[in-house]
Amino acid sequence: MNCDKIPLIKGEIYNDIKNAYTGGYVDVYKPYAENVEGYDIVSLYPSSMKNCPMPVGDPKYIEGENLDINNLFGFFYVDVDAPKDLNIPLLQNKHNLSTLTPVGT
Repeated sequence: MNCDKIPLIKGEIYNDIKNAYTGGYVDVYKPYAENVEGYDIVSLYPSSMKNCPMPVGDPKYIEGENLDINNLFGFFYVDVDAPKDLNIPLLQNKHNLSTLTPVGT
């Protein structure tokens, strides 16, 4: 796709996509260590945008159950049931001004 063909998304669809982004996920798995060096890798977005498919084009709103998800690519409203026994939940959710990684429905 030619870059000048990427449409400007406005209105409710834009707001929904914007509100879905939560930023990077950072977590501490071992809060104490000795003789450790830390590394921070930043800005992987450019390489991801270059090498991975991106949902571009004219957005289409679809609704229903039992959709053929093998032929869909984009942003979706979904109901998620994250197992309550997850030690490290990964699905981020915005709540007020905080980003949470909850379990449950």
